[in-house]
Amino acid sequence: MGPVEGASTSSGPGVAVVVGVIIAVLIILLIAIDVSCYFVNGCGALATVCSHVHASSPSNKDKMMEEGDR
Repeated sequence: MGPVEGASTSSGPGVAVVVGVIIAVLIILLIAIDVSCYFVNGCGALATVCSHVHASSPSNKDKMMEEGDR
């Protein structure tokens, strides 16, 4: 007798689980690389976000207005 039609012959984790774990590991790795680039070189996505957040704070805007900068 052969395997029953429609029954799964695989006993391991599904393909979706494996792909999900691989994607999660890659995202964590990219975040770790970006954070290390931020602290070592001051560049990367985190540095860009931080510069935009700090540039739009009210204290910096007030200081810029007092100095006459736009």
